[in-house]
Amino acid sequence: MNSFSGALKFLTSMLLVCLTGTAFATDYHVNPDDTKASDSYDGKAAVWESGTRGPKLTLAGVMAVATASGDIVHAARGHYNSGTMAISGHKTLNRVVIPAGVTLVATEGKDVTFIEGEAAPEGNRTGIYGNGTNAVRCAYLKLNSKLRDFTLCGGHVYAAADNDANSEQGAAVYCAGTWDNLKRLTPIITDCMISNNVGCTYAVTYYGTFYRCKFFNNRTTCWAGVSMGAYYNCIVDHSIGGTYAVYRPCPFVNGTIGSNCTSYCATGSDSDANRRFYNSIILGNYWKITAHNCLLAGVNIGSTIMTNGTRTVTSAQLDLDADYRPSTNSIAIDAGTNGFYTAEYDVDANYWATEGLTDSDKNPRFMNGLIDIGAYELDRREDFAKDLAPERVAVTAASSNVTETADNKVALGPQAELDITWISPTGEATEYSFQTLVSGTGTLKCYVNSSETPSVEVTAAAGNTNLILVVSGASVRFFFCYEGDDGQAILCNFSDQNYVRIDPGEGGLSLSGVSFGETTVADGDTLTFTITRTFDTAHCCIGFTLMTLGGSAFLSFDDYPDGWTHTVSSRESSVHIVPVYAEHQDFYVDAKDGDDNNCGFLPTLAMKTLAGVFSKPGLITGDTVYLKPGIYDQGTMRDGSEKTLNRAIVKRGVNLVGLGAAENVIIMGGEAPTEKQVENAYGCGEDAVRCLRLLGTNIVRNVTLCGGRIYVASIEKITANADSCGKYAAANCSGESNYLIGCTITNCVGFTMAVFGDTDKKGNASLIRCHVCGNRAMWYALMQDVNLYNCAVYGNSGAYSAHNCFKILNCTIMDTSSALRDTYSTETRCRVYNSIINSSQDSKTVMFNRCFFPNSASSYQNIDQCLYLLDGCKTNGLSIIFKPGTYTPKNRSCSAVNAGENAYLTNFPAAFPQERELDLYGNRRIWEDIIDVGAGEFSDAGIVLLLH
Repeated sequence: MNSFSGALKFLTSMLLVCLTGTAFATDYHVNPDDTKASDSYDGKAAVWESGTRGPKLTLAGVMAVATASGDIVHAARGHYNSGTMAISGHKTLNRVVIPAGVTLVATEGKDVTFIEGEAAPEGNRTGIYGNGTNAVRCAYLKLNSKLRDFTLCGGHVYAAADNDANSEQGAAVYCAGTWDNLKRLTPIITDCMISNNVGCTYAVTYYGTFYRCKFFNNRTTCWAGVSMGAYYNCIVDHSIGGTYAVYRPCPFVNGTIGSNCTSYCATGSDSDANRRFYNSIILGNYWKITAHNCLLAGVNIGSTIMTNGTRTVTSAQLDLDADYRPSTNSIAIDAGTNGFYTAEYDVDANYWATEGLTDSDKNPRFMNGLIDIGAYELDRREDFAKDLAPERVAVTAASSNVTETADNKVALGPQAELDITWISPTGEATEYSFQTLVSGTGTLKCYVNSSETPSVEVTAAAGNTNLILVVSGASVRFFFCYEGDDGQAILCNFSDQNYVRIDPGEGGLSLSGVSFGETTVADGDTLTFTITRTFDTAHCCIGFTLMTLGGSAFLSFDDYPDGWTHTVSSRESSVHIVPVYAEHQDFYVDAKDGDDNNCGFLPTLAMKTLAGVFSKPGLITGDTVYLKPGIYDQGTMRDGSEKTLNRAIVKRGVNLVGLGAAENVIIMGGEAPTEKQVENAYGCGEDAVRCLRLLGTNIVRNVTLCGGRIYVASIEKITANADSCGKYAAANCSGESNYLIGCTITNCVGFTMAVFGDTDKKGNASLIRCHVCGNRAMWYALMQDVNLYNCAVYGNSGAYSAHNCFKILNCTIMDTSSALRDTYSTETRCRVYNSIINSSQDSKTVMFNRCFFPNSASSYQNIDQCLYLLDGCKTNGLSIIFKPGTYTPKNRSCSAVNAGENAYLTNFPAAFPQERELDLYGNRRIWEDIIDVGAGEFSDAGIVLLLH
């Protein structure tokens, strides 16, 4: 079967050949966790098995054995920041030197796997940025070696001074070997994040071939940053210092260069081989480049050749989001030159055969048959779904030669493939129909639910054909492929025919004057009927499609809330009525006037309790539950055998939104029954009620979580008891991507992992613009394994405000307890940016970046010994002045005003670009040119609240 699975098998086999270069490569393994790995092991197993068989501990250790061309080293997640390797004649050490022909790949990807360089030892430093003798570069790659899917950070190099034009190169990556791009002899770096490295001249990279890499927040002290080499589908921005952000590429193809750089964002040389930019977006200033069909939004300093369609544009014309992805209105869409994309490569070279297929997001290149300008290709799958059936179809995959016609139909070119899922409200047998028109000598084939044989085959001889498939299931997969070397197959007008026959009692529509099914009107007669909406426990009909021989039309109940009356004549012969359901359903809950016997689909039909709505079988991923103002303190739900109850268990992928201000929508936990309370545990005990349990991919907005309590066996401070207690009295998160936005967490009590956190310990629980105040941790930490963005934490009780966290960005922490603690000292995963820490602090391993500590020095135990006070942290000489009742700076004299680092906003979740623009109080995040330190942004004068 010519299918995506077949294509995947082919690409996988190709990738294996590309990565190994031989069918007899040896696989090695490395893991930075010293409880799981040792350099005394042989590296030939991912986990210890017996004797010396197990993973190596350091990159230096594993590269001592992985020396043969074709060997592959698989790196487990974690921070590789120990062990060094030297190169003869170099004063810069390396965290890893990859031998010729060897591949180093991160098994879980760059988000959790880090190769970290290191500043020169204190006595060897020759400038203020940590370069000098025995500084540690991230990676040195020898001829034809490969590096995939890491974050490279903290790299430094040897330099005699910060302005040393003869320093050693490539603080992040140095690529050795003869430069011959066409023969692909250079080292190859794929899907890496390269960030927070500090170099001198040729500072960040030196030669090499880079695919889908991102370069953010790197510092150059003398000359050039991303230097030499070849760059495909890459993004460069927030380059600090130096003269050139991208310097002398050969070439730079389908990339994006942001405007946040010093002097020249892109530059070349007198040699044509070192100045070529193709199909790229350059937002900042540029000089001495040859731009082939590029879009330039900066200033031309001079000596630039603009050719083959290159033009200057405005930011509005580009219409890019905060991560540089284009919108459907961007002039970059379908504006590239396909030939430029392939001309710079030897298309027979094995690595390009796989890497050239995808953009920076690993989406297909040449979507709609034409390449977009820039690092990203606009994903057309949603457009294709709208052309087919916007209420039902999800396009899961489309090859690059699937296109959209001028009349909004979907066309499959030669060898094109289209994979869609049809979503049905019921699991009953259903007739699905679609229209197709084939031209040329090929055959359109349709496979249903991964069948090995096609259910439908259509050739040009069939003409304009209406095909019907009878299948069952709530979700049906259709895989289409056009097998032929010429012509095309056009698809349109999907429908699910059996809904003309559903009984009104099953929900959807109610008819009067006519029955469901096919109704024939006698010659000369007319038929008048009325269609109204009905509800059941699972579905809400938003409208219906009326089909007659005269055509079809969709009518919405927004336009006809009281129903729709129509008369047909015998000339129209037959009538088909198809209810249309909302793709994502809204549910409403009203603690005061709701009723759990209501369907919940409309504000006037709101349910009463959270337990009621989250028990509905029709509540699925993508739905949203809206809460009217009120106190939600009734109903409970139990998660398995857990001894803590929950006011609600929020289903995976469902969102919960308060209607109005957070202080008016209160989700109230509850104390344990009196007879089950533990003495001196503040109401905790068996059957205490937590506010929320989140199961993954949940967004909670504009609510107050209050009064949550959890199960505890006793209040003895022993580890065994801590492990047996319930976790997180306000919100217990599991799964990925859980966010509380614009919420307040208050008056909740827990034991060790007390109020809010991620049960899976993977940092998938996040607070954005939230207040965390007046809560109690009976022992240890208030929050655990979380991310905090633009939050205020104050007035809480417990040993630590946040424990083993991940990212903390622009927050204000005012607790009397120690603010932060990181026990993962080998990973330094707790990274804090642009924040005010007006609490005590006793952990040396938290990584602070541009953070202010306004309290007295005695409050910061170990602060002078802290290993990571980076990029302008201040521990004295501060005047932090807030407006009363807020954490917003009072005026410009406050030390926090215009004192932050804008570049750190790249750490904000990309899924919420609008939230990135707001501070704690919903005001503009950057009021002037530079972001403030802390959760609130200064905007105008006010009354003074002075911190002493």
